[in-house]
Amino acid sequence: MYKKILIAAFFISTCTTGNGQELQARINVIASKVSTQVDKKIFLTMQTQLTNFMNTRKWTTDAFQVSEKIQCSFLITIEEDKGGNVFRAR
Repeated sequence: MYKKILIAAFFISTCTTGNGQELQARINVIASKVSTQVDKKIFLTMQTQLTNFMNTRKWTTDAFQVSEKIQCSFLITIEEDKGGNVFRAR
């Protein structure tokens, strides 16, 4: 699950044309539709890890000030628990 989301985030960020720039991303993972039997800490961990990945990854060799970074937000909604730690998200 984590690998698929990281791959998707990497794909989205590298498929744009032009030069890259550093990010100041805010990522939210909402899992309100998932059963209460699922440990919600995994989604909080995913949110933290994705935020750290997006904000600490060096996307270019250029140096940017904090004020020059692109401010962006990502919302990941966990739609369904498919079982076996597999989830459908949007």
